[in-house]
Amino acid sequence: MNISKRTLIYSAIIATFAGFAVLFDFLPISPFKDGVCNALFNKTLPIFFAMIAVAAFMLLNKSKLFKGVNKIYFCLPALFIAVNNFPFYTYFSGSGRLIYTNAEHWLLFIAYCAAVGLMEEFLFRGVLFPLIFHLFAPNRGGLIKSFLISSVAFGLFHIVNLFSGANFISTLIQIGYATFIGAITTFTLIKTRNIFICAFVHGLYNFCGTLLPTLGYGSWTIWQNALITCIPAVAVCAYVLYCLIKTPQAEIKSLYGVI
Repeated sequence: MNISKRTLIYSAIIATFAGFAVLFDFLPISPFKDGVCNALFNKTLPIFFAMIAVAAFMLLNKSKLFKGVNKIYFCLPALFIAVNNFPFYTYFSGSGRLIYTNAEHWLLFIAYCAAVGLMEEFLFRGVLFPLIFHLFAPNRGGLIKSFLISSVAFGLFHIVNLFSGANFISTLIQIGYATFIGAITTFTLIKTRNIFICAFVHGLYNFCGTLLPTLGYGSWTIWQNALITCIPAVAVCAYVLYCLIKTPQAEIKSLYGVI
């Protein structure tokens, strides 16, 4: 069997960067004097290498999700949800505060959020969702099934946090909101057909939600924050489902040429 030069090159890139991801996940390094910076750097580096490996896999399979934007205004609900993930009540009530505010802290934290957003969107919206999408008929039922299955799969993926020391209740909460962010980024992908917009939304969501506990202190899990976050989330969920149900058949069929 003949293997093309292109396949060999991309396969080598995938294997190399996947190897780097595993290596640096088990062999942390300390290039900074600051412990917070070192922690962020060591969390970001393996994710960054994994992101390159997944991107190479998408390119190997000639993904069309890296270029062109369709109906960009459909990302606005997702952007609103991302910003609203910040624990506003905790911060403005004075029970939360930023402590680590040097430029290197900000840059490393932004890099970490961006790497997570890119890697997870490439993997789940760039690879998994198209695979699921093509298992069903090109109609509304198939679109909604693909949407729901891929969103739940992304949420359940976070059960791995149990193996890194997270308690059961916090893991369940994370599975819930991960399913939700998976749903709104899948909707964003369906409408905009651009993986980078999904990654930006995802990275912004993580930035707003983890800023205080990473660069300072303050709990998100109090009822005031939950109320501020969950009420708009329910409204956005209803809007997303309505839009999917009303998706024209011609638009669904056209997705098969892109996703």
